[in-house]
Amino acid sequence: MIWGLYDRVSPPRVASYVWNRYLMHKPGANNLYFIPAANHYLQADRPGAFVSVLLHALGPAGSHEPGPLGPEPAAPLLVDTSREQFPAAADLLRAPQPAHPD
Repeated sequence: MIWGLYDRVSPPRVASYVWNRYLMHKPGANNLYFIPAANHYLQADRPGAFVSVLLHALGPAGSHEPGPLGPEPAAPLLVDTSREQFPAAADLLRAPQPAHPD
């Protein structure tokens, strides 16, 4: 799912709701992208950024951690990727903690 951060027709909170409710746990490689400085018609507002997101989405799955897709200011953002389920809190608490240098 690709969304413009300045979308006033369907604000980013709509994308977040749809992602969290329906797409995050949907089978397959699903991604949530936001494009800064883009409105509702993001393909017209930021065509280069839109193409970057499409190429990234069509690339190999798991090829990028969430974050900006490039070093330039206002680069498209990979916000989240789908997962089968959230990890259990107990599993997170049992995970090895990184060592803190003294």
